[in-house]
Amino acid sequence: MTKDKIDAKALGGDWFDQASTMLLLFIKTHQGRFKAEHVRVWAEGCGMSAPHDRRAWGNVFKSAENAKIIFSSGYEKQDSPSCHGSPKNVWKKA
Repeated sequence: MTKDKIDAKALGGDWFDQASTMLLLFIKTHQGRFKAEHVRVWAEGCGMSAPHDRRAWGNVFKSAENAKIIFSSGYEKQDSPSCHGSPKNVWKKA
């Protein structure tokens, strides 16, 4: 499934439900390690609306970690200039 075949706007539920679904779709369509930033950029490219506060993505990832869907495999510098290279979790499918 590629991003041009996914229409995030067609997903039901509230923002959290949509973001959780997009995370699951990302995991199915991408191999290896990833950062939340990668999922966010991909999801927005599929038409996903941004939350009022981008930190809302943290709850999506924490919930997926608690459900044993993903796990943290370490830290790397964030790519976004707004994060000033601060270390962020790198995730992997469980």
